[in-house]
Amino acid sequence: MIARGPLDVLDHSSPFARYGAKMGVDATRTWPDEGHPREWPDELAMDPAVVRQVDARWREFGLPFS
Repeated sequence: MIARGPLDVLDHSSPFARYGAKMGVDATRTWPDEGHPREWPDELAMDPAVVRQVDARWREFGLPFS
């Protein structure tokens, strides 16, 4: 959901003073008694080869190495 409307006067990310958009995301787990009976999926893991490739390129991306 993206809602357009008033923003905090200190929010400098909007091109218009005190007006912009906000987005909300509900990432909470749902329970069967809430009408969602299926199992929660397993967490995904990045392929180790991809992790090595990204780790080798941190500086190229201009990000601090971690």
